[in-house]
Amino acid sequence: MREVYARLAHPAVRENRGLQTALRRLVLAGADRVPTDRLIDLIVCAEVLFIKLPGLPADRWKQDKVVAGATALLADDPVLQAPPERLEALLRLGYRLRNDEMHGDDPSSRELRTLTGQPTDDLSAVVDDIERVLRRALVRLLSGVVEQ
Repeated sequence: MREVYARLAHPAVRENRGLQTALRRLVLAGADRVPTDRLIDLIVCAEVLFIKLPGLPADRWKQDKVVAGATALLADDPVLQAPPERLEALLRLGYRLRNDEMHGDDPSSRELRTLTGQPTDDLSAVVDDIERVLRRALVRLLSGVVEQ
C-alpha cells in the first residue's frame, strides 16, 4: 500500500491529466453507495484509462478499446486471476448497463454475471467487481508511469 501512495505522489503521476481524472472518478465511485452512480463513474474511469491507450486502432468503438486495453493489461494479472474472456464479459456488461442507465433504458432484462462468471441478481456485486478490476488496472498503470 505504501508503494501505491508513493506512486501517487510521483511528479509523472501528478502531471498526467488522464490518470488524475481516472483517479478522481475511482474515488467518487468508491464514495457513492448507489450502484448505478458508481457504475457511471467507473465506466468513465475505464474510458479515460483505455480509450487513448497506445497501440489500439483509432477506429475502434469506445467499448472495444476499454475491453482491449483492460484485457491487454490484466489478462495475466496474478491478483485478479481472471481469464481474458471473463474480463471482457464483465466490462462489456458494465458498459451496456452504464449505457442503459445513461439513456433511460431498462437494464432489468440483462443477465448479470460477476468476474468469476457466476450469475447474480445483485447489481452491486457486478459493480464491485468492475471497481476491483479498475483499481488493479490503476495500480499497474501507475507503476508504468513512474518507471518511465
